Amino acid sequence: MIYDLALEKEVSKLTDISVDICIIGAGTSGIYLAHKLKKSGLKILILEEGGLNGMTPKESDHVCIQKNDIYNGAEKGRSFGLGGTSALWGGQMIPLSESDFEERTNINFLNWPIKFNDILPYINEVIDDLNLPRLCNSKSKMYKQQFFPKLDNTSKKLKLRLSQWLPFKKRNFGKLYFKELRESVNIDVWVNAPVLDIIKDNAKNQIDSVKVKSLGQNFLYVRPSILVIGAGAIESTRLLLRFDKDNAHSITKLGAPLGNFFSDHLSVTCGEFKCYDLNSFNLLTSPIFKKGIMHSARLELSQEAQTQLNTGSAFSHITYKTHKNSEFDLIRRLLKRRQNNDEKIPKISIKLFAKSFFSIVNMVFWRFFYKRLKLSESTTLLLQLDIEQFPDKGNKLYLSERLDSLGREMVNIEWEIKEIDRTNINKIKQLMVLEWQKIIPSSIATVEMNQLPKSDDINNIYDVFHPTGTICMGDNNKNSVLNKDLCLWALDNCYVTTTAIFPSAGSANPGLTHLALTARLADHIVKIFDRK
Repeated sequence: MIYDLALEKEVSKLTDISVDICIIGAGTSGIYLAHKLKKSGLKILILEEGGLNGMTPKESDHVCIQKNDIYNGAEKGRSFGLGGTSALWGGQMIPLSESDFEERTNINFLNWPIKFNDILPYINEVIDDLNLPRLCNSKSKMYKQQFFPKLDNTSKKLKLRLSQWLPFKKRNFGKLYFKELRESVNIDVWVNAPVLDIIKDNAKNQIDSVKVKSLGQNFLYVRPSILVIGAGAIESTRLLLRFDKDNAHSITKLGAPLGNFFSDHLSVTCGEFKCYDLNSFNLLTSPIFKKGIMHSARLELSQEAQTQLNTGSAFSHITYKTHKNSEFDLIRRLLKRRQNNDEKIPKISIKLFAKSFFSIVNMVFWRFFYKRLKLSESTTLLLQLDIEQFPDKGNKLYLSERLDSLGREMVNIEWEIKEIDRTNINKIKQLMVLEWQKIIPSSIATVEMNQLPKSDDINNIYDVFHPTGTICMGDNNKNSVLNKDLCLWALDNCYVTTTAIFPSAGSANPGLTHLALTARLADHIVKIFDRK
């Protein structure tokens, strides 16, 4: 069932609820965790601060106070409401590389306490749940050789990997699982239900209850056997920082770096392709469609190259810059309406329709005949580089003295793109451009490297809304906040699932790995109750 704490007339009869599992946050991970636990029969309650539709941080009174460089993901990368940031994301599915989980002695990244093989079964489980095709090694190799032979024959410095994109209708988990949440007999969702306090039972070293208060002054006390915090990287960190402050620093007193090592992928445009034969370029590089799912290519920095350059993970890919109201934009915005109802559709004039009609027909032809995404003649083709930001304890989240409308401390973000990040970008950028120049025949296209950014110029380097590090998992309670099962070292019944648990950003978008870790957590929780 879905309830609204701001409107529920019978809330006075439900002010104190005992449940098996309370999940804070009805975003991607919170909803998916409830979905995975549904068959267990456990009584589950989800608390969502926003309503049924998404709100921006400004609309929901979650604006962060920023120091140093501006972290754009704090405003543009968050949404409060059923579905969370899945109302905004691109839905690109690709796991971190196996090497991301290995110990990297040449750089000071925190080590993952698990290996790739520990989550591989859960990666396949997520792929099956979302009805995506499993790209086993043989099939992936076939796709690479058939559709991307030039990209697959690179030097040992790069490796080709393919990502899959969720269809627009499946990207917003609030919509995808709405019927299940509404009709489930063992899952209740409360929207407009901000968490005011997380209360500890000191005698048992556990969470006793969660105090919830709506803006309309309705209260709710939830008493869970297990509490899972899945409210997004920044908000989950804020909740734990506040708990730590109110409980004699029980999380951080032994050195756990809660709020520290805040990092992201950093993105920069390496150069621009000058295309002389767009159709041939299309057949070499553009995304393919197999079984209705789009797959796109990326070239990742190999583990060998990372060691040689003394850098972290990185990957390059082609991005497409379109002009306002092109046929590509029109189709994309129409499709995005299936993900987010707030997406505005541009007015279509007769002139625009006539201009776009034949281009759209051509795109449809390429989609079904060549199984490719057809690029427009007016599209600007850019070579984009994303690197793993080096962890720095000085990049952090901490509580502000300013309070929100419910009297809770707001979040300060102290984040900076360091000199080592700029140095790594420039090293990898030059390598990537040289390798792409070798791959694409000059008769088809050339790539011209953009001018390297000056040390004090961050306008061309930006975060991509993949926040990690502030609630990292690890192998002991001095260098990490969570153990390998995502349970707080400091509490026996409190777990966290958000990208903030990643010790490092790795070589890929975090979505698939995060969902796999969430599926693994669901498995772990079921085993706990089975033992009981």
